[in-house]
Amino acid sequence: MIARIAPWILPVVAFLAIVIVATIEPRYLSTENLINVVRQASPLAIFTLAQTLPLLTRGLDLSQGGVVVVTSVSAALLSQSLGTPTAFLISLLVGTVSGLCCGSLVAMLRVTPLIVTLGMGSVLSGMALLLSNGQPVSKVGAGFSDLYYAQLAGIPVPVLLVIALALVLYHVLGRTVTGKYIRAVGSNDRAAWLSGVPVRFTTILSYVLCGALTSLGAVLLAARISSGHPTVGADTSLQAIAAAVIGGVSLFGGRGTVLGALLGALFLGLLSNALNLLNVSSFSQMMVIGAAIVIAVVIDRLRLWGRQ
Repeated sequence: MIARIAPWILPVVAFLAIVIVATIEPRYLSTENLINVVRQASPLAIFTLAQTLPLLTRGLDLSQGGVVVVTSVSAALLSQSLGTPTAFLISLLVGTVSGLCCGSLVAMLRVTPLIVTLGMGSVLSGMALLLSNGQPVSKVGAGFSDLYYAQLAGIPVPVLLVIALALVLYHVLGRTVTGKYIRAVGSNDRAAWLSGVPVRFTTILSYVLCGALTSLGAVLLAARISSGHPTVGADTSLQAIAAAVIGGVSLFGGRGTVLGALLGALFLGLLSNALNLLNVSSFSQMMVIGAAIVIAVVIDRLRLWGRQ
C-alpha cells in the first residue's frame, strides 16, 4: 500500500506547500516572481539534466561542484584576453575532460563512482582556488552577463536553452539506441553486456555528457553573477542529485525521465524562492533542502519495492 502511494507523496506535498506560501505571501505567484524563479532555476535545471545521465547508469557524479567553479573561473579569466564568446566555448572543455577522466576510471577500472568523482571534484576545486588566488575574478570581458540576462521574444535565453537541451535529451533517451543502452546499463550492466550493449563506452559517454552539460550550466551561473567565483556552485552535485531524485530519477539506475528531472529542479527553485520570500535564514534553508533529499531517497526506495 505504501509503495503504491509513494509516487504521489512529493507532488501532493509540493502542491500544498505552494498553496500555503501563496496564501502567506501574495507575491509568490506573481508573473514577475515566477519568471525570476524560472530564470534562476535554469542553471540548476541544466545541472540536474547532466546528473540524470550517470544516475541512469547506476552511477553519480560528485565532481559537478568542482567543474562549476573551475569553469566559471576559467571563463572569467579567459574573457579578459580572448573575448567572452571564445572564453565560454573553451571553458566547456573543462567539464568534458573531467567527465572523460571520471567515466574512463569507472568503466575501465571499475572504480566506485562515488570515490572517483569525489576525488576529481576536490582536484578541480583546488585548481579553481589556485587560478583565482582564492578571490572572485570580477574583471571580465564585455558582454559577460548577456547570456544570462538576454531575452528572445520576451523569454529569458537561459529558459530557452534549458528547453532546447531537454528536448534533445528527451529524444536521445527515449528514441535512440544510445538512450536504450544507458537505461540497460543502469538496470543490469551484466545482462546488458551479455546482450551486446557496449557497457564501457556507454558509461564513459554518460559521464562525458554530464561534464559538458555541467560546464554549460556553470557558464550561465558565471554570467549571472558577472564574475568567476572559486566557491559559488561548490554544492552543485548535492542540489542536482536532490532535484533528480525528487523528480523521480532513481538512485538505483535505469529509471527516470527528462520531464521529471526538470520538475525536480523547478521544485527546488520554487522552494528556495519561497524560503527567501518568507525571510528564512540560509542555514535553515540548508536543513529544509537536506530533509527534502532524505524524503526523496526514502520514496525512491519505496517505489523500487513496489516494482519488486
